Amino acid sequence: MPGSPQPSPVLIQGQAHHVGLEAEPLPEPVVVMGVHTASTRFTIFTYRRTVLAMDMDMVTDYFVATPERAMALAEWGPAGEDVPKLENKVIEHSVFGSILWAIIEDSPATAESGSPFDLDRFDASGPLMALSEEQTSGLDQIADGFVRALATLPDERITAVAARWAAAEEWGRPYEPGELDDTVRGLRDLAREAHLPDQHMYLWWSIKGCI
Repeated sequence: MPGSPQPSPVLIQGQAHHVGLEAEPLPEPVVVMGVHTASTRFTIFTYRRTVLAMDMDMVTDYFVATPERAMALAEWGPAGEDVPKLENKVIEHSVFGSILWAIIEDSPATAESGSPFDLDRFDASGPLMALSEEQTSGLDQIADGFVRALATLPDERITAVAARWAAAEEWGRPYEPGELDDTVRGLRDLAREAHLPDQHMYLWWSIKGCI
C-alpha cells in the first residue's frame, strides 16, 4: 500500500491498560477527541476508561467483515479493500459511539451520573483485536448491541438523532443543522451490512503525531 508504512499489529487480549499502554486516568475535567478544557493543553484519546495525552491526527475507518477478514486488514485498514466501509470519519467509538447509541435508545442516564448519557449501559466498545507495537494504530470490534441499534434506526429518525448527537458537549465545537445526518445514515447503512454473528462491525484507527 502506498504512503508511509504502518506498524505491524500485535494480537492482544483484554483491555488497553492490560497491554502496557502508558495511560493513567486524569482528574476531571477530561479532554476527549480534541475537546480542550482549561486544565490541559493536550488532546486526550479516551480508551477503555483510560486516557492518552497526545497531539494527534486520528483516522478512523469503520468496516464490516468476518473476524478472519478483519484481522487480515489489521495492519493497513480497509481502504481500497472489497469490504463494506465508512472511511475517514473521525468518530471515536467508546465515547461518541456510546453517546449515539444512548440517543438512539432514547435512554438518558440517571441524575446521579452527572451526565446526560449512560456510557456504562451503552458502551459501544467491543474487544480490542490488534494493536501496533508503537501503539499508534489498532483494530477494535464495535459492540454488537450498538450495531443492532444502528441497523434498526429508521430514516425518519435520522435527522432528530443526528441533531441531538451534534449537541453533545464532548464534540467541543458547534455543528450546523443537518451536518451529521450523513454520518449517522452512513453508520446505519453500514450496520445493516453486518450479518451477526458471523460478521461484525470494526473500527481501524491510526494516530499520527504522538508526543
